[in-house]
Amino acid sequence: MALLDKTERTEDFMGAILILFSIILSISSYFVYKEMYKDDKESLFIPRRYGIGWSINPNSPKGKASWFIVVALLGALFIWLLVSSLL
Repeated sequence: MALLDKTERTEDFMGAILILFSIILSISSYFVYKEMYKDDKESLFIPRRYGIGWSINPNSPKGKASWFIVVALLGALFIWLLVSSLL
């Protein structure tokens, strides 16, 4: 029953787990998009192949920086939530 108690510690730990899954999905989508759009190395925004809308091109220098910033922010949030759940 201790796992079902809604304490702040448990909520922070569950949030850290969700952020970890978001990091994994962000990194895997980076490599999928990088292989899909190998030909275009100039434009920052590219049309999606599946669905409607635009995506960030991971082959351009600004696109790589954008992907890195998103993953770095998610990583910092993950560490902050993990540390706060353990204290």
